[in-house]
Amino acid sequence: RRITIIVFLILLFSGCDRKQDKLAYASLQQWDALLERHPGMVLDNLQAIEPEKLSQGNKAYLNLLKTIASDKTYTEFSSDSLITETEHYYGRNHLFIVA
Repeated sequence: RRITIIVFLILLFSGCDRKQDKLAYASLQQWDALLERHPGMVLDNLQAIEPEKLSQGNKAYLNLLKTIASDKTYTEFSSDSLITETEHYYGRNHLFIVA
């Protein structure tokens, strides 16, 4: 009986995490759609997102959007760590970015 309760709780919490991931991904997609026309606004809103609360995939997507928005707003890059971290994620997962 205890094992059943523990399994149920694990499934419940993992289901909540997936729902949060889907909601975060949907938000990132909305910012992505606005990126071309309003890069400054998008960059401001992306800066407000806490990356530690995102899944690894959503964090990479966030970093990609931040990089593109920064480039479009002529922000000077003091470090390439954001780009490097994003490239590592997409490279490890065999996903290709088409520019």
